[in-house]
Amino acid sequence: MRILLDEDVSQPLLEPLRRILKPHAVDHVNDIVWKGKKDVQVLRDAPVRGYGMLVTHNLGQLRIPTRSRRSRGRASTTSPTSQRRG
Repeated sequence: MRILLDEDVSQPLLEPLRRILKPHAVDHVNDIVWKGKKDVQVLRDAPVRGYGMLVTHNLGQLRIPTRSRRSRGRASTTSPTSQRRG
């Protein structure tokens, strides 16, 4: 599986995740020149580029309505620390 780390995920996590998830390809949006790309575009374009999972700290991405997320079998995951503190 190809896994994409969103820009709000710390880039230093990339290499440890690559070692832990060795059978999988793990990329960061900065490496594929997607930094600054709108959330809707990332969700649309990731499966086209072969990514099956998007790892993000942005809970807002999970609220973006998109039928393709279910139909293409994509998965998104967030960190519990991503909730904003008031």
